[in-house]
Amino acid sequence: MIDTQPIQQRIEDILPQLETRELELILAFTELVRNRAIERREDEVLWSFVERELAYRAEHPEDVMDYDSEEELLAALNTAS
Repeated sequence: MIDTQPIQQRIEDILPQLETRELELILAFTELVRNRAIERREDEVLWSFVERELAYRAEHPEDVMDYDSEEELLAALNTAS
């Protein structure tokens, strides 16, 4: 784990020296970085679901149903119900 305390302290030391407009830019930037980090984590979770599904399909090809048209899919769904 990285010790972020020195970095955070440096940021806290610098912030009081800045003008309001500069603080607004820093806030906007930090929100952007935070949101991208959140999106990246969400993307990693979603991709893990895709990878699991692909692995399952590779191990169980008999469970995979492929349809070439919407009509084939609807017909299969109608016979299943």
